[in-house]
Amino acid sequence: MHSKSGSEGFTLVELMIAIALIALIAGFAVPQFGRIIDNNRVVSTSNSIVGLLNYSRSEAVRRGERVAATSASNTMQATVVSSGNVIRQIEEASGDLSISTGSVTFRANGLTTSTANVSFNVCAGDADGTSVTVTPGGRVSTADVTCP
Repeated sequence: MHSKSGSEGFTLVELMIAIALIALIAGFAVPQFGRIIDNNRVVSTSNSIVGLLNYSRSEAVRRGERVAATSASNTMQATVVSSGNVIRQIEEASGDLSISTGSVTFRANGLTTSTANVSFNVCAGDADGTSVTVTPGGRVSTADVTCP
């Protein structure tokens, strides 16, 4: 037979200490979740831009005509230059995410019409961002940048 000593469960003081510790840990963790979400948005949008640029280049070669990739109003699209038809578009950047305005045109041989690198910066507020760069040879690369 078990004898009960009357000390089963938590006391009010123990419960209050446990709640205070949980609140303290959550106070440190919650702001970090916001930063993680912003960083994931930047990476996702940057990957979409890289995909759109590579698609634009391959379509220019496949079609044998110029294809322009342009960004404006926090979105980006690929357009066949001769007909003006939009052939692909990425989703508009959400929240405080921004894509810098710019344009690059790919020729039928896969090279760009530009004589210098063209960059598209993806930023989320004051978090670090990504720069997606296209060289005159049509090579697409990414690099981390500090956003203003």
